[in-house]
Amino acid sequence: MRLFSYKLTHDTGFAPNPFYGVLTLATCKPGIRLTKMVGDWLAGFSSSALHHNAKPYGVDIDPDALIYLARVSEVIPLNRYFEDRRFKAKIPPRIQAKDSIACSGDNIYKPLWIKEDGAYEYEQVSQIHHDDAHMATDLSGKNALVCDEFYYLGREGVLIPVLGGISRPKGPTQYGYKTEDDTAILNFVRWIKSEFKTGINGMPCMLKAESQKGHGSNCS
Repeated sequence: MRLFSYKLTHDTGFAPNPFYGVLTLATCKPGIRLTKMVGDWLAGFSSSALHHNAKPYGVDIDPDALIYLARVSEVIPLNRYFEDRRFKAKIPPRIQAKDSIACSGDNIYKPLWIKEDGAYEYEQVSQIHHDDAHMATDLSGKNALVCDEFYYLGREGVLIPVLGGISRPKGPTQYGYKTEDDTAILNFVRWIKSEFKTGINGMPCMLKAESQKGHGSNCS
């Protein structure tokens, strides 16, 4: 059993995306998307940057609050993620709608063809969160992580009690701070389950459509 924790600088509903019944991580955090396996737990915490970025949205989130906990149930290559009908709702609309949840879709990389080296060439779907400058980083993660079991707190994020053995994030990390103590992980998960329902417990701290594509990185 493994748990990886990290800090988010943005929480818009884009990365991770907790909507339409499953939590997905298909953009940002390429190191995590490239290396995590089915059964791993992900724990996303707030940060000083998120605390600052959330204030214009009327949210005062603690810099160390837990934003979400999720268990990886599938690791899907980005080309299959886009083509899988289960995740069609996570493709943002072509015409920007007033529905900020729909506009937060993270299924933004459409496969075009396979190159000589066997890798896919992608086209980025027009949306408000990432522009072409983010493509290389996003695509280097290669996979989308799908989590059927998740506890998304968002703006209702809380400070967790001191639970021995959990590696809490101290700052930026490429792959996440790892905990491999089964007892510590089980105690942490049990506490979350006792306090929160499965699924969405609070909306994202920064859930509001930006005025134009590429405004801010909106990345975790």
